[in-house]
Parts: sequence; C-alpha cells; structure tokens
Amino acid sequence: MSFICPVPVVWHAIHQSLEQARNRSAALTIPPLPIPLILDGWAFSSDAEKRERWNETILWAERQGLLSLIPELKESEKYIAHSTDALGSSFGILREQFQSPARKPRPAEIMEALAKLRHGWEEIAGAELAAHSMPFRFVGRKRRRLIVRVDPTFSPPWESWSYIGLRSDRRSFTNLRRSVNQAIQPVHVDHIDFKDSAQWARESSPAGQNLLQGE
Repeated sequence: MSFICPVPVVWHAIHQSLEQARNRSAALTIPPLPIPLILDGWAFSSDAEKRERWNETILWAERQGLLSLIPELKESEKYIAHSTDALGSSFGILREQFQSPARKPRPAEIMEALAKLRHGWEEIAGAELAAHSMPFRFVGRKRRRLIVRVDPTFSPPWESWSYIGLRSDRRSFTNLRRSVNQAIQPVHVDHIDFKDSAQWARESSPAGQNLLQGE
C-alpha cells in the first residue's frame, strides 16, 4: 500500500487554508497554488497524477514558508493505493516531484499535436471510441487540458463521458490518456474533457476557433 494524497474533502480544506495565506501575503510574486485534483479532477486522474499534484502542493508550501499549514494527516484522512501499478517506479515519482514546471507549448506545437491526434485518432483511441469522438482543442493556462467532441448517445468503456463508473473498465480511460500523451510528445495533457454535440456547435463558432488557435 502507498500513500497518494489526502482524501478530497481534506485536500480541499488544506488548499483553502493555503490560498487564504497566499491572499493575505503582501508579496506580488507568489506563484499560483497547484489546483487540487478533486471532483472531476479526482475522477479523471490516475493515482500517479494525484500523488504528483499533492507533491507539487507540498513543494509550493515549503517554498512559500507555509508548510506549517499542512497538518499531519490521520489515517482516515489519507487516500491509500492498494496497488502500486499506476505509480511507476520510485525513481519515476521522484523525477515527477522535483522536475521543473512544464513550460507552455508554443502555438505551432499545439497545432501540430492536435493534427497528430486528429489524423491518428483511430489508432490512438481504438476504432469503436474513435467512431464516436474526435479531438477538438487544447485549453488551460499551459494548454494541458484536451477537449474532445463526443456522441452523447454512446457510452465509453468507462461508462460515461462525465464520470468513471465503479464497475466499469476504469483502466480504459487511463490507457487513452497515456496513448494521447505518447502521440503528442513533447506536448502533454493532464486532463481530457468530453463535450457533446451542442457544446461542440458553440465551440465551433469564430470565438471557439480563436481559442483553438490559442488567441
């Protein structure tokens, strides 16, 4: 068994405490606090990603002199992985914890990554999933969230486009994200969001296309 991060409600409380301390600070150069992987972020992230984000939070607090605001967790407040399969080697975890923050990809890299996904989507996602979905655009401050257009009448292997079912093929989503990241290196995504046809129509407007191009 391996400690991954606090359970969501505790992680949220810690994040709120750190955010309040950051807002009270007179320093204008304090970087943003890492966003906790709770709610949708919890459902659509692997244990390795949760652990990485928690490690980033600890490192952020240490650098800002706020480590004392992170309490010692009770056993009931810890999220524990009963398998280390998704965590990688110890070296991999340390490398993720101490590596430099990822840079924002250049617009040309984003467009190239999107083209790779669209042209190779059937191989990346599999024929059945590709028949009901298509990569649309990258969003987020560092373009690390992928928006995928989907057919809302189709159910993916993990049960729903909006959540991962408890009795579904939970690894299928993790495998999809892994295949996406392998295909678009050096660009990397942390999250994949799925949007139905109505949302797709709105995002196909000129304003949506400007977002696609990072404008």
